[in-house]
Amino acid sequence: MLSGIYGIADIIQCVAAVARVLMGHINLKKGFGLANTSLAFFSSKLLALGESDLPYIINSTREGDVETVGRWDFDEALFASMTAHPKTDMTTKETFAFKFSPVFSPHLTFFRFDANGIKQKDVPILSINRPTFIHDFAITKRFAIFSETQLAVSAANVMLGKGMPTVFVPEKIPRIGIILKYATSDAEMKWFNVPGFNAMHVFNAWENGDDEIVLMATTATSIENLFHKIDMVHFSLEKVRINLRTGHVFRNILSTRNLELGSINSSYIGKKNRYVFMGVGKEIPKMEGVVKIDLEKEIEVSRRFYGPSCFGGEPLFVPRNEDHLEAADEDDGFVVTYIHDEIHEESKFLVMDAKSPI
Repeated sequence: MLSGIYGIADIIQCVAAVARVLMGHINLKKGFGLANTSLAFFSSKLLALGESDLPYIINSTREGDVETVGRWDFDEALFASMTAHPKTDMTTKETFAFKFSPVFSPHLTFFRFDANGIKQKDVPILSINRPTFIHDFAITKRFAIFSETQLAVSAANVMLGKGMPTVFVPEKIPRIGIILKYATSDAEMKWFNVPGFNAMHVFNAWENGDDEIVLMATTATSIENLFHKIDMVHFSLEKVRINLRTGHVFRNILSTRNLELGSINSSYIGKKNRYVFMGVGKEIPKMEGVVKIDLEKEIEVSRRFYGPSCFGGEPLFVPRNEDHLEAADEDDGFVVTYIHDEIHEESKFLVMDAKSPI
């Protein structure tokens, strides 16, 4: 299990934060999360997201500054938190998401927003009986897919100041859960055991006929070191095929490199796509470069490394044309990221041709 004791500095900061809340210096109703994990645009709003809190509406000013408008609870339809990785179906314009509760059941709740951004009814996932670290998920035309890992969440650790909020459970078998996107309960949710599959980020999923789902995700080996010895964790990009009729699961590692934090052309979310752009590095999340993976050929087709002592963040695909749904080629666009030169102490915004980012 992950264990340890918070340092005295952490305890002092915690006490100081509690004191500021009690004295009225911090209003929890206005938010408490960092909202620094990802960005999403739906319901005509640009949102900054972090899974420990609700989304925050932000605006970009004419001067290029970013201003925070405020925390958004979807007109009091959503409480406490929401995933940092919602998925928008570009065909229906609906957005699918989930929230996680580390203490109270249901520990996972699935929901969606219609094309106008109006939240629909919650679907509690009661078949998860222990809070499990679920950071990301996927959608297809008919389904939503969740991956349970071997990391369980221990609220007691947080409340007692005992160490990390997650504990590694070696006897737990990871599994993938599949539920209809428009289900009203989890009564027909199907779970498939996938030993060793500890999924972190999920890049896409699609249906191959009526009986098979294909899932693209990174999986972590030595996941017990995720939060305190990240250099000992290796992330692999996998293609996972799940046969809904037979229950058989087939896994294929597409690259031996240490890959994480990638993106696809968002118009292909929930549909079969060919390319994914991944960050590569020895110590995630300090990315040393970007690679382009061809999911059809199941090979790496191009790469770019940033140079000595230069590290980047998450590579993001941006379509060349605004109406990217009509683009002739899936990779017709750019891959962008920020990189930092640790020797010269300079940062740059890098723009690469997505067809060949080398």
